[in-house]
Amino acid sequence: MGSPHRHVSIVLLVALTALSAFAGAASAAPKVTVTTTSYTIWGATEAAIRSSLDRRGPGRFDASTRWAVSYRYRFGVQGGRCVVTSAAVETRIAYLYPRWRVAASAASALRVRWNRHLASLRVHEAGHGRNGRTTGVQAEAALRRVSTSSCATIRQAIVRTVAREIARGQAADRAYDARTGHGASQGARFP
Repeated sequence: MGSPHRHVSIVLLVALTALSAFAGAASAAPKVTVTTTSYTIWGATEAAIRSSLDRRGPGRFDASTRWAVSYRYRFGVQGGRCVVTSAAVETRIAYLYPRWRVAASAASALRVRWNRHLASLRVHEAGHGRNGRTTGVQAEAALRRVSTSSCATIRQAIVRTVAREIARGQAADRAYDARTGHGASQGARFP
């Protein structure tokens, strides 16, 4: 019970939507959509709350962040090369946190401890959200730079380019978890 019960589940779904008829100007920054959901836990003691977190939480940890990058693009020939002429990236970030149904008999000190834990979870998960946002920005910038000698190969080049940026984002999340002990050094440990 003393080990950190935090993890970020990164599900990276890359929607490859190559729309040659994609209309619209290039966006100034990738669109970001954020959702936050919760799962309910119960308990009037630290042990009961920990047990509820372990039974109902997302895997081995108390909260999770999932981010996904999707993109659309249009390409054409310019200066004898096939280039991306427009691109749009969207990053979807989904946070999942526990919601404690406070028992009437729960001690005041337990409520304070829980609120600190939840605040620490939010700090840690926000770091993963930043990694998702950064990945979206970097994927869009890289996508706009794709250029091939033939339009027959540009789609494969685009897929490789975006996949490389997503892999970098995944590596950033792993490094973040290693650096913070999955949030333990930020206080995300209960009890």
